[in-house]
Amino acid sequence: MSMRNAVHELQQIKNRVFTQEHYQIHKGNSFNVVIDDDAMSDGDILALGFKTGTGECHLIMGVTSKAAARVTLYEDATWSGGQTGTQMPIYNRNRRSSNMSNLYDDWRESGVWESSGMVKAGMSGIAGTDIHHLHMFGAKAWEHQQARGSAEFVLDTGTQYAIVFEAKADTNAGHISLNWNEY
Repeated sequence: MSMRNAVHELQQIKNRVFTQEHYQIHKGNSFNVVIDDDAMSDGDILALGFKTGTGECHLIMGVTSKAAARVTLYEDATWSGGQTGTQMPIYNRNRRSSNMSNLYDDWRESGVWESSGMVKAGMSGIAGTDIHHLHMFGAKAWEHQQARGSAEFVLDTGTQYAIVFEAKADTNAGHISLNWNEY
């Protein structure tokens, strides 16, 4: 084999090597949900809530804010208001896959969890154990956590979680993007 052919073959092999995260997208085990609000006042919140299934869930959060805000990830989360809120659809990041996420929501009845391909949004009275939070200061602040090694959470199974974005200034806007792999 000539050197030129050997280099070409190595390039072809290199192009087929996926990271674990990339591989999970191709396997149809990677999911996304997004919520945003472009007209928030001081004290307004964006919230997503769900219960994990029996498999592993590896979560990365991405958030953006137009002004000062606080984002909190709650474990063993609770919320009031029963069926208040709406559902936000979960999308498989491999658009050719029919795999559904194993996250649960309680949109039909508070405390009755089912797999619907959705997470709950817009809840109120949220409480739980603050396992991670970040503050964003000033205009156009953002935090998009993509580095798995430093930002990924392996969530506990059968546990309720809530991600809450609280505006800390008027004329604010917020965005939450959750990306996760399920094993």
